[in-house]
Amino acid sequence: MRRLTMITAVFCFLALIAGNANSQDRDNRFKTDLIAGQHDDVGSISVWNDSQYLYVKFKTRWGVRLTESHLHVATGLDGIPQTKKGNPIPGQFDHKTDHCFWVRKYTYKIPLESGWTPGTELFIAGHAEVFMWWLGNCCRFESAWGEGDDFPGKNWAMYFKYTVTCDDSKGNGFKNPGGEEGESE
Repeated sequence: MRRLTMITAVFCFLALIAGNANSQDRDNRFKTDLIAGQHDDVGSISVWNDSQYLYVKFKTRWGVRLTESHLHVATGLDGIPQTKKGNPIPGQFDHKTDHCFWVRKYTYKIPLESGWTPGTELFIAGHAEVFMWWLGNCCRFESAWGEGDDFPGKNWAMYFKYTVTCDDSKGNGFKNPGGEEGESE
């Protein structure tokens, strides 16, 4: 048991000093832009974890609403549903919500898999259907992706990476910034 605790502490330390290649703030929240129609920054996707859950929050800017969201988390790119040509299939993602009352924010709360220990790199595909009504983009629906690396197929779909983190400042090994499954506004 003592050896397992020591190994966990080492992973926590390495995860904290290594950080993430993308934007991660002091609360270990990863944040990337939500891009609609290949060019419009319409919001963000934030990711964080505590000792039991991974939280993924979609948030749109003023004048944009989520009508649907799709999310898939895997330990490798090949774990995300794709066609044989490398195009992602959002309809087959593990987590999806039809937002019948169009919302600006929605948070998924996903139990951490047994292998998702501190230091584990996760591949995340966050997709949304959005409705935009701000001036210049009046009243249109668009597909949106969390900004990151391109999928291998001929498309503009993207995925990003998040490293499971921990913070032992409270003595429990993890920090819980909160979040609820199905939280929406």
